[in-house]
Amino acid sequence: MLILVMNVLGDIGPHKKNIVYPHFAYPYKSYKLKDDEVFIHYCETAPMARGLGIYPFVLSKIINDFFNKKKIISVDAKNTPSIRGIKKVGFKERESKGFYKFRKKENKGYKVMIITQGLSSIVKPIVGNYNVVGIIESAPRNYRNLSRLKKFANELITILKSNNLKRFCYKRNIPYYFMTENDKKLEEWIKAKNPDVIIVYSMSQLLKENIFTIPKYGAINLHPALLPKYRGPNPWFWHYYNGEREFGVTLHFIDKGEDSGDIIYQEKINVPLGIKLETLKKILIDGIGIKLILQALENLENLPRVKQPKKSPTIRAKNITISEYKELIHASGWDVVIMYHFLRGTEDLFNKAFANKFTSKFFYYEIVDFVEENILGYEMGNIYRSHDGMFLACRNGKIYIHRRFSIKHLIRSLIYG
Repeated sequence: MLILVMNVLGDIGPHKKNIVYPHFAYPYKSYKLKDDEVFIHYCETAPMARGLGIYPFVLSKIINDFFNKKKIISVDAKNTPSIRGIKKVGFKERESKGFYKFRKKENKGYKVMIITQGLSSIVKPIVGNYNVVGIIESAPRNYRNLSRLKKFANELITILKSNNLKRFCYKRNIPYYFMTENDKKLEEWIKAKNPDVIIVYSMSQLLKENIFTIPKYGAINLHPALLPKYRGPNPWFWHYYNGEREFGVTLHFIDKGEDSGDIIYQEKINVPLGIKLETLKKILIDGIGIKLILQALENLENLPRVKQPKKSPTIRAKNITISEYKELIHASGWDVVIMYHFLRGTEDLFNKAFANKFTSKFFYYEIVDFVEENILGYEMGNIYRSHDGMFLACRNGKIYIHRRFSIKHLIRSLIYG
């Protein structure tokens, strides 16, 4: 990672002190802004807009708006195009940090076990700082009911992914277990490893009492919602569906219920309309969530416990089927801005429902009065092509789509239809 800084002369005005995280890949290292500093967070340029000088132009605008401040921006050291754009407007490298070099290791001898799906973002920070005695990969939902062909397709898609958890464990000699159910075999495997604590994130089934009572300090789950709101397997979807602007994460103990255990830590953020789910996950999970996990691992013997109410103020955050999603898109009649926000958070579902062998991304919307423009005949929720590109028709506008070929989605469409 590179941290670059630009000094700009001028009077220094009052600025509220704030805590920022220089880069999502280093979530446990915070930086407290000084009175004369501003921080430019994670940003990206849409593929269709790259090579047009937009990135340097936007940075120049920020520089002009905060002419009397020191501007700080962080970027992956391997992202040479972004580094070129940053340096073009005058930023200079201040420091360069290697992976997981920020944090001083304070391994207190705890034996940690992880349960997750794929090589999720919580794995490397924990492995890099604690004695991980085993990693359990939770099988996809309804895995046991899949046919052999569909299981093969899942395995093939997993191999094509760069986040192969089994390969990661093999290279580091970490015991690996593929979990399809909470059975006696799993219980015996965990007892043999004798973990002090189990850390859970992104698990397709509830952990049973015979499992979460094994560790001395219990089992702890990272849930992407402000509990007791949005209990259930898919809080991301329901946040976007309800047009929420307040998101958060909760670290809590696992009990017999669904996301109902005592709360350990919790943090919330306000987000703009149209924030991508990918970006949101980097902020909430890769940033705040991992910070909370590492904080808990440093204080296992003295963790706070705040009891949750029995009832949640929101409906259960259930998963929805592809057919339900298609029906929602066609029948919603939402305003184009609200639909844009929803689609930016559910791109993966949209790809499963409509994209077949393509990956679709939604980059911008246009408010259109179809009557005044005399372009009637569009059906809401359908995709069309025009000289401006491919777009999804909404009640009062268009949402433009960028598509590219995807081997993963081709395999999925051939197997699942």
